Parts: sequence; structure tokens; C-alpha cells
Amino acid sequence: MPQVIESETQLEFSERMSPVARVIVFVFGCVPLLAPYELLYKPHWHGHGWFMVIPIVIATGATLLALAFMAAAFLGMSQSLCFDVLMRTVIYSYENSLTSLRRRRYAFTEVAEVDLHEHHWDSGPNTYGLQVKFTDGRQVEIGNYTKPEAERYLQRVQDMLRSTNSL
Repeated sequence: MPQVIESETQLEFSERMSPVARVIVFVFGCVPLLAPYELLYKPHWHGHGWFMVIPIVIATGATLLALAFMAAAFLGMSQSLCFDVLMRTVIYSYENSLTSLRRRRYAFTEVAEVDLHEHHWDSGPNTYGLQVKFTDGRQVEIGNYTKPEAERYLQRVQDMLRSTNSL
């Protein structure tokens, strides 16, 4: 769940994947591993034939699904984006469970573009994220907001970037 911390001089967006969420995703990732066990190991198949193709295909699919969930648990990104008017900087921080916290600092002049990115969903209303492009080519997208919220945050960021005096 994205969080926003606002003050007169700062606006910080953060998305964190908690350790509890990582454990839950990992445990759910282990559940599909029951398919290979139940289909291939438990029956103690004697001999091999064409009848083994379907269980092998199902077991392979279940194993790949399990690996995808486990990778998501380890590689799920936690990130934050902080706009500071006094320092006239944008600080982008990101990490996952396999890498340490990394922090990049950009001057306001290094922000090439700030815009909204629309997420289309099959069930439920569309949501919007804040998309920031920097002059070095890095592109950061953060947030999952309703359109009025996203437009308000976009306007606030644009106002901060345009401000010429420190508060």
C-alpha cells in the first residue's frame, strides 16, 4: 500500500513490501509444489509411457508457478521518492530482500518529466501512478491512486519543481 507523507517543504511517496508479506507470498509459492509430489512421486510409477506426459506437464507448470511466487517474495521492490523544496532535490531509494538499500539523489534540474501513468484493471476502477523521468534515463513509477488523488500529487510535485525560492 503506497504511503504519502506531506509537509510544507517535502513530499514523500513510499511503497514497502513488509517481511510478513514476503513470508506469506513465499508460503503460497510452496503450495503448487504439492502437484509434482502428488502426481509423480507419491504414486510410485512403475515404467514410463505416454500416460506420463500429462502429469509431467502439470508438475512442470506447478513448479514454474511456485518459482515465480518465490522470486516475487525475494525480489519484490520497496521504494520511496522524496521531493525536498529546501534542498531542491529528489531522493529515490529502493531495495529488495537480496540487495541493500540504494539511494540516488537528483537535483530538481535533473527531472526531465513528471506525469501520470494509468493502470487499467479488468475488475474495478483504473488507478494512477506518478511517473518521474530523469535526465540520466532512469524512470520511476510510484503509487496507486484514484485520479483526483494522483492529479493533486502531480500538481503538488510540479509546483515544487517550479518553485524558485526556498521556503
